[in-house]
Amino acid sequence: MKIGKDMKVDIDYNFKLDRGKIIPGEPKGGLAHRASFIFGRGQILPALEQRLKGLEPNDQIEVTLPPEEAFGKVREDLIKEAPIEIFPPNLEVKEGQRYQTHNPVAEPTYFTVRKIKEDGMVVLDFNNPLAGKKLHFDISIRSVKLASTEELSKT
Repeated sequence: MKIGKDMKVDIDYNFKLDRGKIIPGEPKGGLAHRASFIFGRGQILPALEQRLKGLEPNDQIEVTLPPEEAFGKVREDLIKEAPIEIFPPNLEVKEGQRYQTHNPVAEPTYFTVRKIKEDGMVVLDFNNPLAGKKLHFDISIRSVKLASTEELSKT
C-alpha cells in the first residue's frame, strides 16, 4: 500500500543538521526516532510529507529540507529583550536554556535565553530552535495502512 491521503504511516528516522550534528533519540531498529502520522492532515512538516507521498513499507529515503521548508528562517522580530525580573526569583536563569511561558490566549509558548546582559536585561529568542537550519532526514517506512474512522476523528 502506498502513502497517500488519510493513510496512517509509521516511520523510523534520524535527522541531523548541516554540520552533521545528529538530533539524539532512543535507537529503534538502527534509527533513533519513531513517528506515526495521518498523511494529509498537517501532522508533520508539509515539505517532508510531500516527499513521502507514494512510498511503501520498507522504502528508505534521504530528504534534505532547507530552512524555508522546515522551521523557517530566523525572524529578528521574535528576539526580544526583557528585564531579568520577569523570571520567578527562585529560578536559575541560564544562557542557552529553553523556558515555557503562555501567550495572551493562555497557550504554551517557548523561548530560549540567548544572553544575560550586565544591565539586568535578558535576550529572549522565541524562534523555534531549528529555525534557520537545514535538516537532513534518513527515513525508513515501517507501515502504511488506511487510517481508521477513529484515527481520522482525532486529527
